[in-house]
Amino acid sequence: MRVRSWIFSTEQLACMGVLALLCLVPGMMACAQSDAEATYYPENPDPFMGNWEGRWSDEETVDPVITAQVIALGNNEYSIRLAPKLFMRARPLATINAQAEDGVIRFDEAGYTGVIDGDSFTGTRHSDGEPYSMTRRVDVPPTLGAEPPENAIVLFDGSDFDAWTDASGWVITDDGAMMVTPD
Repeated sequence: MRVRSWIFSTEQLACMGVLALLCLVPGMMACAQSDAEATYYPENPDPFMGNWEGRWSDEETVDPVITAQVIALGNNEYSIRLAPKLFMRARPLATINAQAEDGVIRFDEAGYTGVIDGDSFTGTRHSDGEPYSMTRRVDVPPTLGAEPPENAIVLFDGSDFDAWTDASGWVITDDGAMMVTPD
């Protein structure tokens, strides 16, 4: 897991929760240092993992938005959560486990078909044959790279762990990110 220097107000941290912040980071940035680190944290991001957002066809007017969260499980296996909106507290439309083969994910289960190929995620709903199309959604925190406010408590600035009580198990990478060690 890698974390770059991010600036958040106390209120923002309270709302997000540290766990939520740490869960978002791996898909947002990656780079490899040593061979061992590259094994656990590859330089190239996963081609499928992340958030996807799009629409049903133009004929769908009631709930025209469809989204997906694609989570890498390892060994070319993925969990795909289809939902009407990202980060919505509601039952998903479907949760599908799928396998990547030859650089493409294909599935036909739980009432949906889908193909993720490159930057395109397309498919249909079995019940009425309604097609959908999604593209990858990348969210960048608005404060990424900003100077901290005057009253901020900086927990990590990319140079040291001075603000930490115990940083055992973490290292600072050559590019100023912090990374938990695989062991």
